[in-house]
Amino acid sequence: MQKITKNIVLTLIFISISKIVIAQVTANDTLTTKRKIITTDIYLNGTPLTKKSILSLYTDNRQATIKYKWGNAMKPLGIPVAVGGIALAANAIRGVDMVATIDGKDYPYVKRSLPKLLLGIVLVVGGGCLIESSNELVTHSADKYNEALREKNSKKTAYFGITNDGIGIGIKW
Repeated sequence: MQKITKNIVLTLIFISISKIVIAQVTANDTLTTKRKIITTDIYLNGTPLTKKSILSLYTDNRQATIKYKWGNAMKPLGIPVAVGGIALAANAIRGVDMVATIDGKDYPYVKRSLPKLLLGIVLVVGGGCLIESSNELVTHSADKYNEALREKNSKKTAYFGITNDGIGIGIKW
């Protein structure tokens, strides 16, 4: 009976130590992203970051910096492209009033441009893709930063826990 109690106590100690070590591995300074309609905001510990503070965090991470800068450069381009596509498609649908004279009789009709309509649809889709791609780049920049942070923190960790064979201890450098 004492041996079983001793094993239970040891198991509980190993579980509590492993939770403490795992809590230390997941750093408090990881970035989270929140997607809004057109933009993606980056948060650190629940507070939104400015562009300047994000770039200062990314100084050591070249990939994250490049993705973030490209994402912010593409975002303002997507909205006017999409709005221009909507305007072009609306103009094509509205058409131009024309009058045809056949056998001395006037027949009014509307001439609509199919190429203008198709180009407008392409521009709307392209603008939406630019907006979405810019948001994805901003999200990937935060992921790259978190990945580098995890690699830096996980190089020197110790793991304690229960495995299939019993209690396991591991050290990762």
